[in-house]
Amino acid sequence: FTAAITISAAVNVAIRSSVGAMLSARDGLVAEDGGLFRIEGASDVTFTGLDFKSGSASNRGGCLFVTGSSNVEVEDADFVECIAEYYAGGMYLSSSSATVSGTS
Repeated sequence: FTAAITISAAVNVAIRSSVGAMLSARDGLVAEDGGLFRIEGASDVTFTGLDFKSGSASNRGGCLFVTGSSNVEVEDADFVECIAEYYAGGMYLSSSSATVSGTS
């Protein structure tokens, strides 16, 4: 990625891989919140079979930042080298919910 992806007010979004695709930020990319994905506005997003790598945030959520009554499901995924300056290197939740399974 060359910039974090924002998903806002979207439902039934599914991002999947059957071969373990890696989602990685370009070297030097640092977002304020959510180094790879910022999910907001009551969105409903499912990530399956993915690796999240090298997300970096100057504030919260190195790889995923989830806010605004959103719902996220993360299945069979790995979080590698996800860094946040203040809170939650892998995933930060604020007024939202998450279901996580098969994840390291």
